Amino acid sequence: MLQTVGIMASSQTVKWDLFVRIFHWSLVLSVVLAYLSGEYGVEEVHSWLGYAVLVLVLARLIWGLIGSRNARFVTFIYSPSELLSYVSSALRNKPKHYESHNPAGALMVFALLGVLFTVALTGLIYEGWGEYEGPLWALGVMPSDGLGHLVWKLHREVPEWLLLLVPLHLLGVVVATVQHKESFVRAMWSGK
Repeated sequence: MLQTVGIMASSQTVKWDLFVRIFHWSLVLSVVLAYLSGEYGVEEVHSWLGYAVLVLVLARLIWGLIGSRNARFVTFIYSPSELLSYVSSALRNKPKHYESHNPAGALMVFALLGVLFTVALTGLIYEGWGEYEGPLWALGVMPSDGLGHLVWKLHREVPEWLLLLVPLHLLGVVVATVQHKESFVRAMWSGK
Protein backbone atom coordinates (compact mmCIF):
# COMPACT_ATOMS: atom_id res chain seq x y z
CA MET A 1 0.00 0.00 0.00
CA LEU A 2 1.51 3.30 -1.06
CA GLN A 3 0.42 6.39 0.75
CA THR A 4 1.57 9.89 1.48
CA VAL A 5 1.59 11.12 5.05
CA GLY A 6 0.19 14.59 5.61
CA ILE A 7 2.09 17.67 6.66
CA MET A 8 2.85 17.92 10.37
CA ALA A 9 0.35 20.09 12.25
CA SER A 10 2.63 21.19 15.07
CA SER A 11 6.30 21.04 15.94
CA GLN A 12 5.23 19.70 19.34
CA THR A 13 3.48 16.65 17.86
CA VAL A 14 5.09 13.40 18.98
CA LYS A 15 7.26 12.40 16.06
CA TRP A 16 9.10 9.37 17.46
CA ASP A 17 7.78 7.11 20.20
CA LEU A 18 9.93 5.90 23.10
CA PHE A 19 10.59 2.50 21.50
CA VAL A 20 11.92 4.11 18.29
CA ARG A 21 14.16 6.48 20.24
CA ILE A 22 15.61 3.77 22.50
CA PHE A 23 16.02 1.47 19.49
CA HIS A 24 17.81 4.18 17.48
CA TRP A 25 20.40 5.13 20.10
CA SER A 26 20.91 1.51 21.21
CA LEU A 27 21.51 0.54 17.59
CA VAL A 28 23.96 3.42 17.05
CA LEU A 29 25.97 2.39 20.11
CA SER A 30 25.85 -1.35 19.30
CA VAL A 31 26.87 -0.87 15.66
CA VAL A 32 29.77 1.46 16.47
CA LEU A 33 31.09 -0.89 19.16
CA ALA A 34 30.53 -4.00 17.00
CA TYR A 35 32.41 -2.38 14.12
CA LEU A 36 35.31 -1.33 16.34
CA SER A 37 35.49 -4.67 18.17
CA GLY A 38 35.53 -6.45 14.79
CA GLU A 39 38.28 -4.18 13.48
CA TYR A 40 40.42 -4.66 16.58
CA GLY A 41 39.86 -8.40 16.99
CA VAL A 42 37.88 -8.41 20.24
CA GLU A 43 35.86 -11.38 19.01
CA GLU A 44 33.75 -12.28 22.04
CA VAL A 45 32.59 -8.68 22.47
CA HIS A 46 32.02 -8.47 18.71
CA SER A 47 29.79 -11.58 18.79
CA TRP A 48 27.65 -10.33 21.67
CA LEU A 49 27.23 -6.95 20.02
CA GLY A 50 26.25 -8.73 16.81
CA TYR A 51 23.52 -10.57 18.71
CA ALA A 52 22.38 -7.23 20.12
CA VAL A 53 22.20 -5.71 16.63
CA LEU A 54 20.23 -8.71 15.34
CA VAL A 55 17.74 -8.54 18.24
CA LEU A 56 17.36 -4.76 17.80
CA VAL A 57 16.74 -5.03 14.06
CA LEU A 58 14.23 -7.86 14.53
CA ALA A 59 12.45 -5.87 17.25
CA ARG A 60 12.31 -2.83 14.93
CA LEU A 61 10.88 -4.97 12.12
CA ILE A 62 8.13 -6.14 14.46
CA TRP A 63 7.55 -2.58 15.74
CA GLY A 64 7.36 -1.46 12.12
CA LEU A 65 4.27 -3.66 11.77
CA ILE A 66 2.53 -3.11 15.12
CA GLY A 67 4.02 0.05 16.62
CA SER A 68 2.83 3.63 16.83
CA ARG A 69 1.64 5.42 13.70
CA ASN A 70 4.95 7.08 12.78
CA ALA A 71 6.90 3.89 13.54
CA ARG A 72 4.85 1.71 11.19
CA PHE A 73 6.49 1.04 7.84
CA VAL A 74 3.18 1.50 6.02
CA THR A 75 3.33 5.23 6.88
CA PHE A 76 6.58 5.66 4.99
CA ILE A 77 6.45 3.44 1.96
CA TYR A 78 6.59 5.63 -1.13
CA SER A 79 6.51 5.11 -4.86
CA PRO A 80 9.66 5.77 -6.92
CA SER A 81 7.94 8.83 -8.44
CA GLU A 82 7.26 10.28 -4.98
CA LEU A 83 10.91 9.69 -4.04
CA LEU A 84 12.09 11.50 -7.17
CA SER A 85 9.62 14.33 -6.57
CA TYR A 86 10.84 14.72 -2.98
CA VAL A 87 14.53 14.72 -3.96
CA SER A 88 13.80 17.26 -6.70
CA SER A 89 11.95 19.55 -4.27
CA ALA A 90 14.72 19.18 -1.66
CA LEU A 91 17.36 20.11 -4.23
CA ARG A 92 15.34 23.27 -4.93
CA ASN A 93 15.27 23.89 -1.15
CA LYS A 94 11.47 23.53 -1.08
CA PRO A 95 10.93 20.02 0.28
CA LYS A 96 7.53 18.80 1.37
CA HIS A 97 7.36 18.17 5.12
CA TYR A 98 6.28 14.70 6.26
CA GLU A 99 5.00 13.65 9.67
CA SER A 100 7.06 10.48 9.57
CA HIS A 101 10.07 9.79 7.35
CA ASN A 102 10.27 11.64 4.06
CA PRO A 103 10.81 9.43 0.98
CA ALA A 104 14.61 9.79 1.05
CA GLY A 105 14.73 9.13 4.80
CA ALA A 106 12.46 6.12 4.38
CA LEU A 107 14.74 4.67 1.73
CA MET A 108 17.67 5.14 4.11
CA VAL A 109 15.80 3.40 6.95
CA PHE A 110 15.14 0.36 4.76
CA ALA A 111 18.72 0.35 3.43
CA LEU A 112 20.24 0.54 6.92
CA LEU A 113 17.92 -2.12 8.35
CA GLY A 114 18.67 -4.39 5.38
CA VAL A 115 22.43 -3.98 5.65
CA LEU A 116 22.45 -4.42 9.43
CA PHE A 117 20.22 -7.50 9.23
CA THR A 118 22.53 -8.98 6.57
CA VAL A 119 25.66 -8.28 8.63
CA ALA A 120 24.18 -9.73 11.83
CA LEU A 121 22.72 -12.82 10.13
CA THR A 122 25.91 -13.60 8.21
CA GLY A 123 27.89 -13.17 11.43
CA LEU A 124 25.59 -15.60 13.22
CA ILE A 125 25.93 -18.18 10.43
CA TYR A 126 29.69 -17.70 10.14
CA GLU A 127 30.13 -18.08 13.89
CA GLY A 128 28.62 -21.56 13.72
CA TRP A 129 30.36 -22.59 10.50
CA GLY A 130 33.79 -21.01 10.91
CA GLU A 131 34.21 -20.66 14.67
CA TYR A 132 32.29 -23.76 15.84
CA GLU A 133 30.41 -21.78 18.46
CA GLY A 134 27.30 -19.68 18.94
CA PRO A 135 23.59 -20.51 18.92
CA LEU A 136 23.48 -22.21 15.53
CA TRP A 137 26.43 -24.45 16.43
CA ALA A 138 24.77 -25.31 19.76
CA LEU A 139 21.59 -26.25 17.89
CA GLY A 140 23.55 -28.43 15.47
CA VAL A 141 22.77 -26.23 12.47
CA MET A 142 25.75 -26.54 10.14
CA PRO A 143 25.68 -24.75 6.78
CA SER A 144 27.45 -26.20 3.78
CA ASP A 145 31.00 -25.09 3.04
CA GLY A 146 29.72 -23.13 0.04
CA LEU A 147 27.28 -21.18 2.19
CA GLY A 148 29.90 -20.80 4.92
CA HIS A 149 32.40 -19.23 2.51
CA LEU A 150 29.71 -16.94 1.10
CA VAL A 151 28.55 -15.67 4.50
CA TRP A 152 32.16 -15.18 5.64
CA LYS A 153 32.81 -13.02 2.57
CA LEU A 154 29.55 -11.08 3.01
CA HIS A 155 30.17 -10.58 6.72
CA ARG A 156 33.54 -9.00 5.95
CA GLU A 157 32.37 -6.84 3.00
CA VAL A 158 28.84 -5.67 3.83
CA PRO A 159 29.82 -3.65 6.94
CA GLU A 160 31.87 -1.43 4.62
CA TRP A 161 28.56 -0.34 3.07
CA LEU A 162 27.82 1.33 6.39
CA LEU A 163 30.78 3.62 5.74
CA LEU A 164 28.74 5.03 2.85
CA LEU A 165 25.22 4.81 4.31
CA VAL A 166 25.92 6.33 7.74
CA PRO A 167 27.50 9.56 6.41
CA LEU A 168 24.64 9.85 3.88
CA HIS A 169 22.15 9.40 6.73
CA LEU A 170 23.90 12.08 8.80
CA LEU A 171 24.03 14.42 5.80
CA GLY A 172 20.30 13.88 5.26
CA VAL A 173 19.60 14.74 8.89
CA VAL A 174 21.64 17.96 8.61
CA VAL A 175 19.97 18.97 5.33
CA ALA A 176 16.48 18.22 6.67
CA THR A 177 17.24 20.12 9.89
CA VAL A 178 18.31 23.20 7.90
CA GLN A 179 15.51 22.99 5.33
CA HIS A 180 12.69 22.37 7.80
CA LYS A 181 14.13 24.56 10.56
CA GLU A 182 13.60 21.90 13.21
CA SER A 183 16.07 19.72 15.08
CA PHE A 184 15.74 16.13 13.99
CA VAL A 185 18.43 15.09 16.49
CA ARG A 186 16.48 16.71 19.34
CA ALA A 187 13.34 14.93 18.09
CA MET A 188 15.20 11.61 18.30
CA TRP A 189 15.94 12.39 21.98
CA SER A 190 12.67 13.98 23.09
CA GLY A 191 10.24 12.46 20.63
CA LYS A 192 8.89 15.90 19.65
